[in-house]
Amino acid sequence: MSLAAITRREVRKTPYLYDAIRAGIVNYSAAARMLDLEGQDAAVSASLQRLSKELRPLEMVRIDANITISSDETKQQAKVAVEGPVDAKILSHLILVCHMNGICIIEASILMGEIEIVVEWKDGPNSLRLIERALESIPA
Repeated sequence: MSLAAITRREVRKTPYLYDAIRAGIVNYSAAARMLDLEGQDAAVSASLQRLSKELRPLEMVRIDANITISSDETKQQAKVAVEGPVDAKILSHLILVCHMNGICIIEASILMGEIEIVVEWKDGPNSLRLIERALESIPA
């Protein structure tokens, strides 16, 4: 397998690097060092630059959805429901945003146009605000 093919494979296994390349905000030399592939960093950097020209640019979209929150005081949990044009990619983004902000998700699901995210009761209001903001800028 060529170095370019190995580089492509490794980038596709690293979602944040894949999105950074698509967004045009990656330092190719630093990314090459981070990937630590066999070969010279300069060659990996060149492969990353070629890959960036092949990938579709990263665009952000806004999702119009109905968002509600409910709580179960006996379980000390809150459930944020997102109803609208949602899919697994959006659920993944919402999980990542919650994780990056220290929100522990107890349960997450998607079924027939509705995402449900269950968090600790104390995190309910913050989760709601984070999810509302996250839906304003979803990677397409």
